[in-house]
Amino acid sequence: MRIERLARIGCLALGMAAVAQGQEREIAVGLDNSQAVPFALLAQAQATAARIYAGVGVKLRWRSQAATEIWIQFDTGVAAGLYPGAMGYAMPYGKTGTSIHILLDRVLSAGSQKLAGVLLGHVMAHELGHVLEGISRHSNSGLMKARWDDHDFDQMLVRPLSFNSEDADLVRVGVARWQCWAGPDGRRHVTRRARSGRR
Repeated sequence: MRIERLARIGCLALGMAAVAQGQEREIAVGLDNSQAVPFALLAQAQATAARIYAGVGVKLRWRSQAATEIWIQFDTGVAAGLYPGAMGYAMPYGKTGTSIHILLDRVLSAGSQKLAGVLLGHVMAHELGHVLEGISRHSNSGLMKARWDDHDFDQMLVRPLSFNSEDADLVRVGVARWQCWAGPDGRRHVTRRARSGRR
């Protein structure tokens, strides 16, 4: 166990060196119940989230296979009393299972049809930010604000919101940390069976 801990510390140090050198990092993100989202809308959301993360040197790799690092689940028909006013929520301290829930009905009803795909991408990127940062916090500006206002929605249509510098640093460190937890093939081997057993 001590050797494994030392190996992870060494891995994290190498990851941080790569971050300091500005090397692009990559993280796999699984999509669960993605059939609930119209194809064109999901494609626009994925492109938006990927563009946001590319801005901080992180490449998102979308997957639907049974084993991946982080899962996003699209939920519909969620009771109004669950996380009132939120369009999604994350469980940043979990090591297995679905890490992110997107409350799809709320996202789709929050803005215009023109904004829907872009907004969905921002919500996905925001909640993924919580998981990668590994802490429950919000920022005063940018993507990680607790609540976006009309100005933010208008900006989303022109160009995606971005991480502020503190969040960008936390995300890069988080990606390095997640990669150190992965197995030899770069995945944490969380199976669908294990994930669905929690329901």
